[in-house]
This record gives sequence, C-alpha cells and structure tokens, in this order.
Amino acid sequence: MNQHSDLEQGREISDWEQRFCLTAWCDAHMLFVRQDSTRPELWHVVTGEEDTEFRVAATTPICPFCGAHLLTAANLEEGLGEPGKQVQTT
Repeated sequence: MNQHSDLEQGREISDWEQRFCLTAWCDAHMLFVRQDSTRPELWHVVTGEEDTEFRVAATTPICPFCGAHLLTAANLEEGLGEPGKQVQTT
C-alpha cells in the first residue's frame, strides 16, 4: 500500500487488516481491509499492488472481484483455506 497516499487521505495504516482471497479463478490474492467507522456493514478493501480502494457492503469483508469471503492469516493457519473446507461467517 502506498503509505503516503493513505496518510494524505487521513487513513491510519495500522487500521488495515491483511486478508486473503483463495478463490482459484480470482487474481486478487492479498488485500487489506478495514471496517467503516460510521457504517459497520461497509468495508474498505484495498488491493496490495495497485492501492485501489473499493467499498463493499457486507457483514464480513468480501473480495471486490469475485465475492468470496476474505480469509485472515489465522484462518489459513487453521486450514480453512484448504479445498473442501467451509469458512464460517457470523
């Protein structure tokens, strides 16, 4: 992410969480997300390479390209990114 542009726009780098899209046909493998501070069902999603921001309305962060639920590093460690495993969302 471009730290300079994030700071210019009033965004704190530490507010972003790294998430992963493991859908086989999606090119967006690593993204950064943060929940909107005023609207809890709105997520800001930024691609790692291009620093393009998307706004996604959902209860959990989803990929703006394919619609899959984005996984955390903890999800990956628990094996939830493996084929055949289901990711539970709340």
